[in-house]
Amino acid sequence: MLEIIIAVALMGILFSLAAGVVVNVANVWEKSADTATLDRHLAGLDRFLTQLCEEQETTKIATDENNADIVGSTWTTLPGSEGNLYPKFNVKEIYPVLQTGEIPSPALEAWIFWDEDGLWLIAQTPRQKLESENLVTRILLSDAFESATVFAWDTASKSWNASDTANASDFGSVPVRLHMKFKKDKRERTLVLTLSKTAVGGIIY
Repeated sequence: MLEIIIAVALMGILFSLAAGVVVNVANVWEKSADTATLDRHLAGLDRFLTQLCEEQETTKIATDENNADIVGSTWTTLPGSEGNLYPKFNVKEIYPVLQTGEIPSPALEAWIFWDEDGLWLIAQTPRQKLESENLVTRILLSDAFESATVFAWDTASKSWNASDTANASDFGSVPVRLHMKFKKDKRERTLVLTLSKTAVGGIIY
C-alpha cells in the first residue's frame, strides 16, 4: 500500500511538472506569434508610407544653406482645420486602401495624421473638396500607434529640433524624419519615415 501511495504521489509531481512545461511552451509560442504579427503589420505599413514619400521626390519644399533644393512632402493643416501641421501627399497611384468608388479613380490629396486612437490616413478627392472643404475620408492605418516625434532641421541655427507636433512656428525648420512608436501587448517597435531629401544636380540624397 505504501509503495502505491508513493508511486501515485510521484506521478502527480511528474504530471504537474509536465503541465507547467506545456503551459510555458504555449505562452512562448503565443508571444512569438503576436510579435511576428506586429512585425508583419509594420513591414506592410512601412512599404506603403515609404512609397507615398518616394512619390513626392520631385516636390520642392525648401532650399538649404547651400542653395540645394529640399524635396519631399509638404506640411499643411488638415482640410477645415486650423490646428497642427501634418505631412501632405499627392497620391498618384490608387492603392486598394484608397479606393473611393469614383470611376475613374481620381487623384487624391492625403495626410498622415495621428491621435490617441491611432495612425490615420486622411484622404480627400476633388469631388469631396468641391462639396465641402471639411469632407474627407479617414482610414485607420494602425491602432498599435503609440506616439510620434518629428525631427526637423533648422536651417538658421543649423541644428535639429524634435517635437511631438508641427505647427506654423516650426517653419524655418524643415521636417526631415518622422519617428513613430508602436505598442501592442507590451511589445514596442519604432518606424522611421524619411519625409524629405536633398536634391543636387538632379540627384536625390
